[in-house]
Amino acid sequence: MKRLILVGGRPWEGTEAKRLVSAILRDSGASVNIALCLFAVPERDRDQTRSWNIDRFSHYCDPKRLHWKVLATEDFAATSSWAHIIYIPGGATHVLREQLASYPELDRLWDNKTIAGSSAGAVSLCTQYVYLQNKTFGEGLGWVPVSAIPHYRDAFEDYTDQDWSYLEAELLKRRPDLPVVGIPEGHFVEVIIS
Repeated sequence: MKRLILVGGRPWEGTEAKRLVSAILRDSGASVNIALCLFAVPERDRDQTRSWNIDRFSHYCDPKRLHWKVLATEDFAATSSWAHIIYIPGGATHVLREQLASYPELDRLWDNKTIAGSSAGAVSLCTQYVYLQNKTFGEGLGWVPVSAIPHYRDAFEDYTDQDWSYLEAELLKRRPDLPVVGIPEGHFVEVIIS
């Protein structure tokens, strides 16, 4: 079983952010091990992304109960086993998907965990997704059988209603068997899978 939390993307402020942190930590104990999966983030930005995400979690709960590690290729299995929660921030979806696909034991390693992803981290867990920066489409891990759109009709100020409608139609055309799920900026959806 896995508990997946799919976040449409930043911002992490206010009531919705508090609800998100509560949802991610809901089934955890007094001491929580969180592994950050930063594969989607460019190497030069990883320290800043790590700090920002730790700060966001710490802002909405007692930081003394949280213990952090960053997933790395050399100790991926060990860190995955150590973690109660895997958190995957956004970034380059295709890069993230390729990296995660390189671990054939991923499904087993992340079993019985809460896996929360934001933007690229969320859609990479789905069957199909759209990469908004250049309107390309990709195949995710398929753990959530949907076609996913992050930042749905909420961010990407240069997107028009026609752009969003085009993406919805394209996803349906490519996989008519899958529902299209749009997750707005800062909002989240929880999915339990066996």
